[in-house]
Amino acid sequence: MDAEQHREASDTPERTVTRRNALKGAAALATAMGTLELVGKGAVLPERAYAAGAADVTAAALPDIQHDIGAFIAPVQNLGGIPMSLPPVNTVFLTARLLRTPNRTDQANLTNAMNTIEANYPFAAGGVITFVSYGLPYFRRLPASVVNAAIPKLRSNTARSVLEEAVPSPTDVGQPGITKLNFNVPVRIESNDLLFTLRGDNQTFVQDVISWLGGSNRLVGRPIASPAFAGLLQFTSSRAMFTQLGMPKFVANQVGLPFARFIHPQTPMWMGFADQQVNASGPAAICTFAGNPSARLTTAAAGDYFDNGSIQHLSHVILDMRQFFDLDANNVPGEDAVFTERVQYMFHSPAINPGNADQVTNSGGPAFLPNEFRGV
Repeated sequence: MDAEQHREASDTPERTVTRRNALKGAAALATAMGTLELVGKGAVLPERAYAAGAADVTAAALPDIQHDIGAFIAPVQNLGGIPMSLPPVNTVFLTARLLRTPNRTDQANLTNAMNTIEANYPFAAGGVITFVSYGLPYFRRLPASVVNAAIPKLRSNTARSVLEEAVPSPTDVGQPGITKLNFNVPVRIESNDLLFTLRGDNQTFVQDVISWLGGSNRLVGRPIASPAFAGLLQFTSSRAMFTQLGMPKFVANQVGLPFARFIHPQTPMWMGFADQQVNASGPAAICTFAGNPSARLTTAAAGDYFDNGSIQHLSHVILDMRQFFDLDANNVPGEDAVFTERVQYMFHSPAINPGNADQVTNSGGPAFLPNEFRGV
């Protein structure tokens, strides 16, 4: 990623991106576009003072650890006396499978596509932050000797690669004897070659990039040829997430979810407790294959091809909010819905906050609670 590819976008799209004009030849992208449209009705663009300004970013300032974007999503906000660092409002996952083994021309086309996005939208929460990840089906297309030589192994067992297929967990639906109260959806392990992750505060910017990747041939309101992906890959699905103060309650009210009145009006998360605290995560390097002094789990060393590579974790958890608020058939909360009990489930016992007299309405207590470290 070159320095000049991170200048501020010179203008915004001339027309509103709609699901119709965004999805020519890319029906698999429809789900994310619909979610972005809904979220956009209630989203407020955060005012961020970037630690690394989009207009003056240098190549050296860009993250070599792909997920290390803290400098590009500043600032830290103080909410309820607790320092918080909120990520980009919108995150979209686009999965894709290859229709054939890529060649050098395809490699150049993908590189050019990423460069084009970065040349028109700054690599920052106020623009579009793009990641590209690769799944096992992709690596199986390459010579096994090349893959085995490049991908690190576990230090605890050098016969095992760091890249293994996901497996259902013991408590997942589909495992022997496992059922859930409301959602009995078996785990399905997908088989995709590529995962594009797009992140940004402005949903129209993210929609614009999705539309362009899908074949709109327009970017930031100008005619710009879409990537020459024809015959190479097919988008298989799109999923959208959002993180913003008050957004879960807004969405719940918009679509009439039965638990809407129990969600805190300020929380950025469905379960009512913000977890974007600045002291809640380790350093970016600890998640890489090379690791850091406190965690070296693979054979990767500095300078290796995959030294700062990592696994992109995607959860397959189903969040049952009716059960979380202990709702009966008439949507009346039960005794397990009280704020103090939910705090104990989410943090620790005893409860770190007594909550309000009404223990259920608007979550029954504050969304911002201190993160108390109680040992590894």
